[in-house]
Amino acid sequence: MTQPTALPEDPLAALRDIHLPAEVSFWPPAIGWWIILGLLLVGLAFAIHALIKRLRQTAYRRQAKRHLRAIKADWQLHGDVRQTLKALQELMKRTALTAFGRDQVAKLTGYRWTAFLDQTGDMTAFSLGAGEVLIDGPYRQGFDLTNDHVDAVFDLCDRWIRQHRPIGSNSEAVPHA
Repeated sequence: MTQPTALPEDPLAALRDIHLPAEVSFWPPAIGWWIILGLLLVGLAFAIHALIKRLRQTAYRRQAKRHLRAIKADWQLHGDVRQTLKALQELMKRTALTAFGRDQVAKLTGYRWTAFLDQTGDMTAFSLGAGEVLIDGPYRQGFDLTNDHVDAVFDLCDRWIRQHRPIGSNSEAVPHA
C-alpha cells in the first residue's frame, strides 16, 4: 500500500491576492462634461453681453433720474416755480433727444411737445393733466403753483423717464446742465 500524499495545508494560500482596479478619476472629465462647460461659458458670455448692452442703453435714464432728484432738491430749497419748470422742461427735452434723436424731438414745442411726451409715455397727463404747465409755465409772468401741483409734475416726469419707450437704441448719456 502506498502512502497517501499530503495535501497542502491551505490551497488558497498559494493564490495571489486580487488586485482591484484604480478608482475612476474625476479629472480629466469626459467629453460630455467639456461640451456642457463650453455651452455654459458661451451662455454666460451672451448673458454678460446682453446685460452690458442693457446698462448702456438705459444709462441716460439713470442720469436723468439723478438730475430730476437734483432739480427737486433745488425746488425744495428755493421754491422758484419758473426756474423749476424751466429746469424740468430742459431735462425732459434732453432725455427725449437722447432717446428718440434730434430729428424727432428738436422741432417739438407747445402742445406738440406734450402730445409727444404723452404718446411715448403711454399717458395723457402731459396734454390733459399736471404736465400742461410745461407748455408755457416757465415763460408766464406771475405764475404760481401749489406745492402739490409741482410735486405732481415731478412725479409725472419721473414716470415718463422710467416708462417711455425709445424707438432707437441710442445710448448717449444726458449731459449735465
